Amino acid sequence: MKYIKCFICLLIIGCTPIEKKIANQIVPINLNSEEAFEPIGNVVKNKDIVILGESQHGDGRTLELKSQLLKYLIEEQGFNTIAFEGRGFLDMEILNNHTPLDSLSKSLSKNSLLTWYAQEQMDMLNSAILNNDLNFIGLESYSYFVNRDPDSFIDYLKSFLEKNYENIEFNQWLRLKKINYNIGLSKTDDITEIDIDFYSQYLTSIIDEIERQSKAGNPKNTEKDIVLNSIKNAAKYAVLFKNRWLYEGEINFPIYNNLRDKQMAENLFWHKTRNPNAKIIVWTANFHGAKKIKDVRYKKEDSILYNGYTLLGEHLHKKYGNSLYSIAFTSAGGESALLNQEPNEIIAPEGSLEKAIEHKNIDFGFIDFSALRKSYPEMKNQNFDAIILGHDNKPGKWLNVFDGIFFVRRNEKISSVQKEN
Repeated sequence: MKYIKCFICLLIIGCTPIEKKIANQIVPINLNSEEAFEPIGNVVKNKDIVILGESQHGDGRTLELKSQLLKYLIEEQGFNTIAFEGRGFLDMEILNNHTPLDSLSKSLSKNSLLTWYAQEQMDMLNSAILNNDLNFIGLESYSYFVNRDPDSFIDYLKSFLEKNYENIEFNQWLRLKKINYNIGLSKTDDITEIDIDFYSQYLTSIIDEIERQSKAGNPKNTEKDIVLNSIKNAAKYAVLFKNRWLYEGEINFPIYNNLRDKQMAENLFWHKTRNPNAKIIVWTANFHGAKKIKDVRYKKEDSILYNGYTLLGEHLHKKYGNSLYSIAFTSAGGESALLNQEPNEIIAPEGSLEKAIEHKNIDFGFIDFSALRKSYPEMKNQNFDAIILGHDNKPGKWLNVFDGIFFVRRNEKISSVQKEN
């Protein structure tokens, strides 16, 4: 009889849907406890890079919790660098380094970072920025602060090149300057595909000449080094601009996303190479934090779309391996919306991971996917449904896509009112 009972128990466990098995591994997080984030801290304390995602940018409650977790990781786990989606490479290097580049944006300081699209929900992020000695990485190839005056960079660049390098061709510089102005201010009506191609080729020729002349030396965190990578970013952004804004309804998003995410990764590589002791928190969306988006099926009408994507998280994973840990934030219900937008209702359907967790009556929790992959390797190749990407239900081998999830039972849209825990 004893053996029969054991057999029945094993049979029941074996028949349990995978999403319920994973939901059973959740560790509740009590936000009122001083040790609230220790389950996550214990997992990532020896990592060099932690990605913190969000299902949608309008997830106000997620942004609050991300801010709190980021502050904890900085003040308790030794992380010292924040890499931001939505901030430009050159902007953040100006902020990090005191060089003549400062003249491009004299007002750029830590305080420049403190105005966010979800200001009230991100107070803890602002506190971490102001009260700690941090470096910053701008993942984007465009420059937000410098582009308020697009001519400033191009004028500075000409002067810098004339002073430091020989054999740089300037006879079409005025045309380059005009195109740079139109790109910087997104004047799509005043720019053509031919302009973009000229701009990219011109900058590429400058890059080639700088690298040819620089072979004898390898500057480290110098003005020359920052300028060279800024030119590379400008050339890449021009191609992004063409693929995203000049084709109107014919945008090829796989090409656009792949170009953008590759350059985001390159900007992080650049910084990490020059700052090997950097422990980096990457602030981005779940989508960009995916380590293997190809293991997720897209919508029925285009189920294999993601097969053509290689995103930021995958680039970082290929380079840094187990030194990287990617956390996706996800919810079972509530609302999501940016300010002044109609909210989208979040609904986790039956059979999804989020619904299985919701049935456990846990408000906040953490599941370590990496531990599940190690303890139950057979789970890695099993599909289950989740609304991790944009609150849209999709099947996938999710254990391969992220290293862990932070569960928020009910999300809230972004608002101007601070939410009490």
